[in-house]
Amino acid sequence: ENFPLITINRSLSGGGYKDADGTRIRTIRRSRKNKVLLPPPPLAIPVEYLEDIKSVVAKVLRHEGYREVEVINVELRKDNGDIFLEIGAQENQRYMLTKVEVHTGNDDFDKEIKQKIFLLREMPYNEQIAEFYRDRIENFLSEKGYIFSRLTMTEIFDGNRVLLNFDTDFLFNVRVSEVVVSGNHLTYTGVVRRIVRINKGDILKGDTFTTSRRNLLQTGVFQSATVTFIDPEFPSSEKDVVVTVSEIERWKLRPGIGISTDEGLRLTGAAEWRNVLKTGFSSRLNFRLSRKLEFFMTDDFKKYFKDDFSLWEQVERKVNLAFIFPDIYLRTFPLSAQFEAFHIHDIRSNGGLPYMIDKNGLHFSFFRKFNDQYFLSTGVEIAYQAERDHIVDDQGEIGYTDFNRLIITPEIRGYIDHRNNMFFPITGYKTSHKIFNKTTLYGRSGHYTQIENNFSFFLPLFYRQSLTGEFEPRDTFIFHSFLETAVIIKHSGELSSDDVLKLGGSTTIRGFAGDSLAPADKTDDNHQGRYYFFMRNELRIKLIDKFYMVSFLDLGNLWEDLENIVDNDLFRFASGGGLTFVSPIGALSAQVGFNLNPKESEGKWALHIFISTF
Repeated sequence: ENFPLITINRSLSGGGYKDADGTRIRTIRRSRKNKVLLPPPPLAIPVEYLEDIKSVVAKVLRHEGYREVEVINVELRKDNGDIFLEIGAQENQRYMLTKVEVHTGNDDFDKEIKQKIFLLREMPYNEQIAEFYRDRIENFLSEKGYIFSRLTMTEIFDGNRVLLNFDTDFLFNVRVSEVVVSGNHLTYTGVVRRIVRINKGDILKGDTFTTSRRNLLQTGVFQSATVTFIDPEFPSSEKDVVVTVSEIERWKLRPGIGISTDEGLRLTGAAEWRNVLKTGFSSRLNFRLSRKLEFFMTDDFKKYFKDDFSLWEQVERKVNLAFIFPDIYLRTFPLSAQFEAFHIHDIRSNGGLPYMIDKNGLHFSFFRKFNDQYFLSTGVEIAYQAERDHIVDDQGEIGYTDFNRLIITPEIRGYIDHRNNMFFPITGYKTSHKIFNKTTLYGRSGHYTQIENNFSFFLPLFYRQSLTGEFEPRDTFIFHSFLETAVIIKHSGELSSDDVLKLGGSTTIRGFAGDSLAPADKTDDNHQGRYYFFMRNELRIKLIDKFYMVSFLDLGNLWEDLENIVDNDLFRFASGGGLTFVSPIGALSAQVGFNLNPKESEGKWALHIFISTF
């Protein structure tokens, strides 16, 4: 009556109305848990919206076990100046599911199914619950190889108690009579068959097609893949399996440029040759050239960086040539392998002083990516490494020493990733673990084991409730926390600056420049960090689409000996903020961190520009 023109403008704020001249007045607030809408007047709700509410209310009541529901009225009511949404409904008896029975003709098999679908407690009975148990039984039978099994469901009512009874038919195994491959113009047919791991005479199971498709896509040489069998609507004890693939381009080039506070200006490039000689394996060449910017260096680092390194040595270089075997064709267990030759020339910081490594070596590993959420790898690296390390003598003079060594490093690493997005998640968690053992075979002796563990989670602080009562996360306010620990267990020999642990920078404690935080219990200037703990906590606030303001509080510390952990400040703290832009390649961030308790010779703040995928 009061608003002749009413429109819902979901693109602005998820709901709202306009007056007759098109001016947006106020957004309709969301209903509360007690189903009463209490927005400030004036209020306008379209008639169609009221009809939607009636439909949703009926669905909610049926979900609670009321089979026959009638929503009598949904109307607005005024009371003391407030406007209420009043809903009237009538329900019949509420039904509860008390038991689920399955009959296959085999008592032992029936018991096995009952253990799988055990009903823990009585629950409201509705169509969704019945379909849930039907799907669960069908999936169990399919996993056992009965892919053509059919279920007949019978509802038995005893007052308000319901018994679900399932009878089975077509319980027989299906064997593969032939494997047909199509769409492979750049890959040998035999290669595709070895990857799918389906052979003539195999029993087809429910996860056969899903697993085979995942194995194909994980090779990286197929854009899409489907695995099915002929005439799925006609039950038979033998079926032909059809594998259809679509291959991706064999050549790929990726040049790039960038800048960060830790690396300075950088030039990158990658060339990839996939599906080499139609065998499914790929080769990849990567390079990166960078030069640190003096603006982001500390005074001591800048002095010795310019005095003790030539112009060519100041240019950091990373080049690697890798051969990736996405599937080495083990019969029962899909396993990938990678062989890599690399050259690394890098200048890093240890306690504010630069050190240089020039490293050439080989790395070989086996790995398994079970899906996008689980990864496990084991491998070994052997490298010849030249190092230039700055040291402080007894008189406080700073000089450097050069030495060479041949190193072998076996390692095991893995992760579990349940984030909703790889580059800019808003929910979920990720944990990763790594352990390696480094031994010097030639040169300055050293032998130690390093263990690293980290955990991060993302918690949205704002949710919106849908009409069905479900809470959906919003990216308006997001809390993110990242925790990491590392330990070096020294067995013999000496540790170089490349071996010891370091803290400070955009990925650890942001109130310090990169790798500039000295151990809390250092006894001299030639300190060596062997233990660290740090936690990064930040709150992201969305400003506009893809732009976020970030505020953070980081804490942590570095120690040479855990026995001295209580003799000094337990943690160092840093806080600050910045801006983040979400791009297709990751989160581009510019942040400033402040050292909350700076000590002598430490900086009070640090600027960080970086790309992060957290």
